Amino acid sequence: MKIPYQNLNKLNRAIIKSIWNNINEVLDFKSEFDHHRYVSCFEENFAEYNGSKHALAVNSGTTALELALKGCGIGEGDEVILPSYTYIASALAVTNLNAVPVFVDIKKKMLTISPDEIEKNITKKTKAIVAVHIHGNPCEMDRICQIALQNNLKLIEDCSHAHGAEYKKIKVGNFGIGCFSCYSSKFFSGLGNSGILTSNNDQLHQYLKELIYVKNDPNLELLSRTPCKMDA
Repeated sequence: MKIPYQNLNKLNRAIIKSIWNNINEVLDFKSEFDHHRYVSCFEENFAEYNGSKHALAVNSGTTALELALKGCGIGEGDEVILPSYTYIASALAVTNLNAVPVFVDIKKKMLTISPDEIEKNITKKTKAIVAVHIHGNPCEMDRICQIALQNNLKLIEDCSHAHGAEYKKIKVGNFGIGCFSCYSSKFFSGLGNSGILTSNNDQLHQYLKELIYVKNDPNLELLSRTPCKMDA
């Protein structure tokens, strides 16, 4: 008997009614504003769930990482420290900005980035740390936050494999800029690909929002004055 490694159809059966209800709701949108409102409600709901002040929906986790790096001012020639054990997207987000990924070793027991290795690899060109929470295991955020603060480094969290995970009762994505993937293989996923950015900084959130949306879009002004009523 052959048992498939993955059967998305079987997994979807339990929630198929809810899926079709949401698809029909989207197909029934009468304007671009309805779409913006739907996405905005999802962002509000996810931010509340994650204990974050802000959340932004994007097309993928890779885009979330790239926008986070861009929001931190990372550019050509800057070094970004990240773990050697991660998905390629963590590094692609760095190289897409012509920055340099610096891979460091992980902690054997938790498979997350080693704070000791971060410290050993900081140079004058180092501008940011990408802490990857892997397989639901949060990184050692106390030490990593301390290292980032002491060395004036930006901190980005790759939470693609750790939606809802907590470090000392704080959900991941709240220590730096949170980047989530909602690819179909993730346990919190969309039908195709999607991603989420979380932050607790008003100024950064506004900057990232302007990178995603057309500036001065009248729909955005309406959204700020329209309460969320949809179940995103």
